[in-house]
Amino acid sequence: LQRHDIAPIFLLAPTTTEARIEQVASLARGYVYYVSLKGVTGAGNLDLSAIEAKLPELRKHIALPIGVGFGIRDAETARKVADLADAVVIGSRIVQEIEIAAPEALQDNVKTFVAGVRAAARMPSRGSPGSSAPSARSARAGWRRRVPAPAPGRCGRRFSGSGVLLRVRRPQGRGAGGA
Repeated sequence: LQRHDIAPIFLLAPTTTEARIEQVASLARGYVYYVSLKGVTGAGNLDLSAIEAKLPELRKHIALPIGVGFGIRDAETARKVADLADAVVIGSRIVQEIEIAAPEALQDNVKTFVAGVRAAARMPSRGSPGSSAPSARSARAGWRRRVPAPAPGRCGRRFSGSGVLLRVRRPQGRGAGGA
């Protein structure tokens, strides 16, 4: 993979042990994919408070961006996850769009869905009314970046994970692992 500039994407789950998190932190490149729920991909029982509690634990070990996926089914959920994570990953919901679309509308349906999710993931947090405290997103706004354009004649870094990575921010000065 390294010879072809493909970053292996490791998955961590709510049940992953600390020893495994440390192992992944030492081997990962690109980003780490946090599977946000126990169960089947695309399930509707996403617990945002559990994600919010788990990410700081992961960030103690992982310096790379952490993408969150599984259970993200719409733009509103993507926006809420984007407030917490460095990246939003959607797979099954896009496959569902492909399955239900008529062949002639398939491309437009997927583009429309992804565009809506991307726009929502970029929206600033709504925050609670009257609150002057910065959101997690605004506190990390300096990390935000797009994956850089490849150098001329190169295809750029590729990732071996599945799904669509909608946004990545570069974490700075946190965690012990990753490079």
